[in-house]
Amino acid sequence: MKVATKTTLAEVLSADVLRDILDEDMPVEDIVMRLFQTGHELADAIHTHSHATWEEFKKAHASGESELVQLEGASSIDNDDVVILRGCPMAGEMAKLAVDGKPPAFHTRIVEEYKAQNPGSNSVLHPGCIAHQVARQLIARQIEIDGESCLNYYQLACRSGATGAVVYDDNGLDAIGMTKQQAADLIAGYACLYAIVKTK
Repeated sequence: MKVATKTTLAEVLSADVLRDILDEDMPVEDIVMRLFQTGHELADAIHTHSHATWEEFKKAHASGESELVQLEGASSIDNDDVVILRGCPMAGEMAKLAVDGKPPAFHTRIVEEYKAQNPGSNSVLHPGCIAHQVARQLIARQIEIDGESCLNYYQLACRSGATGAVVYDDNGLDAIGMTKQQAADLIAGYACLYAIVKTK
């Protein structure tokens, strides 16, 4: 699988597309629904493969040839199957939506609505994160290892490149037994932290 130099996220979720989705005149509940739908569309744009073993998948990922790299760009997988995404693939497009150098105020309402609908899922910095994380979860579930779909996805943390602030996903951290301090240490200097765990 040849990976494009531009991530699928940046190609599909351009600033123009985001402007259309993030319509301030729409109810925030509808915007969150549209972001979920866009996450599904992103996942559909990625062709998943069957990898012979979990180690073979990790080798493909390290060489920039996995489905997740195609979606979001370069990242590393550590020995505990925690993925550290080096840079936010949405940052450039989201920056084009800024007003006087800042994100539009109503973007915060969209994020808060998402959190209200998904208690404990607090690792979202901006509306683009919603579509991104939905797509990532769907893709992880579709990847086959030795002919079986056997990967669980857990979002852990997200870090702002602009401010360095980190937000944490309580559900994901609890699921894999990681503390916020451990997550903070891993994500320092990077963009996003999540785990993909082989269940069989």
